[in-house]
Amino acid sequence: MNVLVIMTDTLRPDYVAGYRRPSDAAGLPGQLQSRAGIGARTPALDRFAAESTVFERAYAASFPTVPNRNDLHTGRFTFPHRGWSALPANVPCLAEAVSRAGYATQFYCDTPNQVPMGLHRGFAGWEWHRGQEGDRFVTDPRIEVDLGCPPEKLRGNGNAYRQYLKNRASWQSEEDHFAPRTIRSGMAWLQQHYEAERGKGPGSGQGGKGSGSGWGDHQPFFLWLDTFDPHEPWDAPPYYADWYDPGYTGEVLAHANYGRSDYMTPAELQHVKAIYAAEVSMVDKWIGRLLQQVDDLGFRENTAVIHLSDHGHYFGDHGLQGKPFRELLWLYEGLIQSALAVRLPEGRGGGRRVTSPALPPDVTATIVALTGADLPGLQGRSLVPAIDGGEPVREIAFTSRYPILAGEVTPCAITTEEWSYQYWPGAPEKERLYRLSGDPGQQRDLRAEEPEIARELRAAYLGWMAEQNAELAGWLQTVEREPAFRPTAPTLFRGML
Repeated sequence: MNVLVIMTDTLRPDYVAGYRRPSDAAGLPGQLQSRAGIGARTPALDRFAAESTVFERAYAASFPTVPNRNDLHTGRFTFPHRGWSALPANVPCLAEAVSRAGYATQFYCDTPNQVPMGLHRGFAGWEWHRGQEGDRFVTDPRIEVDLGCPPEKLRGNGNAYRQYLKNRASWQSEEDHFAPRTIRSGMAWLQQHYEAERGKGPGSGQGGKGSGSGWGDHQPFFLWLDTFDPHEPWDAPPYYADWYDPGYTGEVLAHANYGRSDYMTPAELQHVKAIYAAEVSMVDKWIGRLLQQVDDLGFRENTAVIHLSDHGHYFGDHGLQGKPFRELLWLYEGLIQSALAVRLPEGRGGGRRVTSPALPPDVTATIVALTGADLPGLQGRSLVPAIDGGEPVREIAFTSRYPILAGEVTPCAITTEEWSYQYWPGAPEKERLYRLSGDPGQQRDLRAEEPEIARELRAAYLGWMAEQNAELAGWLQTVEREPAFRPTAPTLFRGML
């Protein structure tokens, strides 16, 4: 079986009609409501969802972007051991395992931190479309840019966005945007793979058996496309934004600052949601073209397609914007929930909705199961039984950053189908407990009313952490007793992954 993975960074599933839970009704925190309805227009992903098994409670485990990819490329949980860091050279990775299983492997990305962090390791071929965010790809000092708003409303005082605008100064059309470029690379590679199977590559003539891979020979493929969109900067062609917020004439916060959301006017916040939805819709169009290419080449009948995102993004959820840090580390649903849908050949599992939690290492385990690869140290659980209507993958999910960020102890979101508990060692006043079934917007904190539920979830997390990293589990309990306690990093994390 071929495997095609499509990663779209920062995609909130509640912006995609086909991925929404039944409880994702209008008015939930962070959702866009516009003349186009709720969220974004996503006809391609909606069709894909109807043909796939959709995991309605897919969550990030190690948060955010790079730790999440470490989870995916190793099949192991990263945050109990390290934070934002490169793929360790001594840890087996997925692409190496699938290559050993006899697959042709290829990686295309525009997500700016993948190649620098070694996350392309093991793929036979790779290509990085450079220029996202602050990547110093274009350094021509003659290029002048317009930030669209005062720099203090942008991340990093507008420095990364200023560089980004230089990087895209020569663009002429939608096809120059990053998601289209990355997806077009994947489409071209699929065509090359198809033609190589039939001996019709360059130099082989127009028909008959070539001298390459041979007519009818088949080497299965593993293709990974990793696009940063719909991550900010949100700069899809203007016609997309006009679907959601036509006639807007105010400041455009295309790389909006992280933190509390009250620095924006209501009109600015609405437009930020609109340009994010515009980016989602652009990505949707190009995913649709990619999936059509899969069909045109006859690959649907033997290709598993996995679409996922790494996390969401706050748009005024609980007064927060972006992926805030320092004292604003709460992990609400709008940030930690991710998109996840798996389409297997012959309609297997099509239309099924799975409500039990799923995590990134489970995606890795699924790819291992589908390809017959052998990946040592794998901690995920294959999603295939759930796709076939069997037992849940897991009953509880843990989402967290590295345990210390900018001098702050970070919380862990502990999530089941029924409950969401934000456990914050050493800062119980910041903890939150919500019953998701009756309160999907997480508006009513029940920690004082349901202390036993909080204790049970905390115990489950600390028990799991003890299995992952006993020293860290002990440290978390020390922080509970002595909130001012901080370890030195070399002492705490010596000898880990």
